[in-house]
Amino acid sequence: MIEPVILGDCQQINMFDFNTPTMDQFNKNRCYVKSINHHTASEMVRIYHYAHRVPSISYAFGLYVDNILAGCITYGMPASSKTRIAVCGEKFKNIVLN
Repeated sequence: MIEPVILGDCQQINMFDFNTPTMDQFNKNRCYVKSINHHTASEMVRIYHYAHRVPSISYAFGLYVDNILAGCITYGMPASSKTRIAVCGEKFKNIVLN
């Protein structure tokens, strides 16, 4: 039985519980992606990302497996203006996300 962690407004798989749902072959019928709020994304990154630091978050999406939040991806503005210019040039530096 999964003991989900309550994180923000949703349940989340406990990453250290080896009884979490398994999927030997990808089954898209068990998965979906939806937008998640900033707080939930920040907490997931702070707790589970190897760096344990929260970057700039402009957009966040959660991957749900069996209706439980299993992971997330975030997009935000790079801190370095030089990086933004190097990636997309001066003209588009203000719309670069990573």
